[in-house]
Amino acid sequence: MWHCIKWWVIIAWFMPLFATAQVHVETQLTSVKLYQQGAEIHRKATIHVRPGVQTIHLTDVNHRLLPQSIRIRGIGEWNVLSVELRKHKHLELKAHPKLRDLYTQLDDTRFKRREKEAQVQTLNDLIHLLTGNAATFTKHQDTKKTQQPSGTPLSLQLDLQPSELENFQESLHRRLNEYRVRVLQLQSEIKQLTEKERILLQQIKPLEQQVRKRAEAYIELVIEAKKTEEAPLQLSYILPDARWYSRYDVHASTEQEQLTIGHYAIVEQQSGQDWNGIPLTVAMGSPLVSVSVPQLQPWYLSLEPPVVIYRQHRAAEAPIAGKPYTREDVAPKHQPLAERQETALNLQYHIDHMGVSIPSGQKRKILLESHHTKSHFVYVMVLKYSNTAFLEARLANWHTYFPVSAEAQIIVDDAVGSKTYIDVQNPADTLQLALGRVEAIIGKRRRISEHKKVNKLTGKATRQRQWQISIKNSLNRSVKVEILEPVPISTDKSISVDYQIPHNGIVDTSAGVVKWILSLQPHQSVQFQYGYTVRYPAKKVLWGWN
Repeated sequence: MWHCIKWWVIIAWFMPLFATAQVHVETQLTSVKLYQQGAEIHRKATIHVRPGVQTIHLTDVNHRLLPQSIRIRGIGEWNVLSVELRKHKHLELKAHPKLRDLYTQLDDTRFKRREKEAQVQTLNDLIHLLTGNAATFTKHQDTKKTQQPSGTPLSLQLDLQPSELENFQESLHRRLNEYRVRVLQLQSEIKQLTEKERILLQQIKPLEQQVRKRAEAYIELVIEAKKTEEAPLQLSYILPDARWYSRYDVHASTEQEQLTIGHYAIVEQQSGQDWNGIPLTVAMGSPLVSVSVPQLQPWYLSLEPPVVIYRQHRAAEAPIAGKPYTREDVAPKHQPLAERQETALNLQYHIDHMGVSIPSGQKRKILLESHHTKSHFVYVMVLKYSNTAFLEARLANWHTYFPVSAEAQIIVDDAVGSKTYIDVQNPADTLQLALGRVEAIIGKRRRISEHKKVNKLTGKATRQRQWQISIKNSLNRSVKVEILEPVPISTDKSISVDYQIPHNGIVDTSAGVVKWILSLQPHQSVQFQYGYTVRYPAKKVLWGWN
């Protein structure tokens, strides 16, 4: 009897310890919803639940997650008492002595490299300046030689002694040579520093991975259950060190007048953990940005100076922690088109084809959607500023193909061209997409006459100007050319402007532009004239006439 009582006392004494025993449960990454600032991480696990209070450590989570964003969902007869993020003492990477030394060397190397790159830029500017001065001096010498009378030395023409002239030329060329030699030395040093930086990064990366494996945080979950069961659990949290942004590739075919528009997601994350083979959703917006409606403040008018009151305003956006991101071009990864989902508040693309892998610290370019559409190609010429034509693709209903504002890379006939920016806030119904210059279509404007007359009887002055426009199409196909020319517009009732515009030119008096649309056959040339007459009070100064 006594032995039974003793064992019951021992069991009762240790029962709370067994009931609150800590259990480590590994979590598995299931999906990621990536925003333009931050990512929502979804993980799953299965926990073994026993009656009473139990503490469970959910492992394999990122130590940079936002604690207030942790969400736990599960099925079963158990309740969550508390959820808390726990970190190890040796969590910080810079606390590791070897890593700290490598980080110091890396920062020092990068500082030296950037300093030498700045020196190279400064020296190149000086070389350019001195080369221009040398060219100007040589041209001046040649001019003086042709203009000087027979038997007169050049040094006397320049008011310089011959020795001074030679010393100046020698000093100029010596300084140029010194700068060029220094640039070569700096470029060699920059190459060495870049190689040293690459070696340091190679040493840092595996060491970081080792430290992070020991430094992983865990979520301490305290639950209370009524019975023993195997309960599935879903965990989600927000990670700030990740983002995505849109980019377009616009392929233009000038022969078929067709555009192929590819909408890509540039995905990057600095979490320190690789995301391998996961379903990925990219969505607009950010869980880190407040969506509260801005509040208007009273607008007071007073005859006395206002009293300045300092108010601290909360920032609209929370910064992304971790390393800074760079907008470098990355090689595209061939991915299937994503499933586009639109709601009243959001636009998102779901990518779930054999999973997506996004290594930490790297970028991935993922194709979201692609469109093929006909476009209206126009060759625009503004001869006041350029003698060559600019090719524009004009696209109606363009918001269908460009859902978000982003940078676009232009590729014309498989040749990589310039970059532009697509702004979806543009209210225009037709998008004018600049594709590049066309050297095969050239033009010229020439002022052929200008007259000024004053009528003493009426007190009016008349100014008249005539221009000649010449256009040539050297292409082997027919083109439509849009020519834009400036014309004066009146801002005063006493100033009148009359236009002499041939070839059905259209004058926009609000913008001060006359426009012609000409159809040119292969290798065809066109020449025409236009002009304008301005009448104004002779005693007044006509401002703006140039």
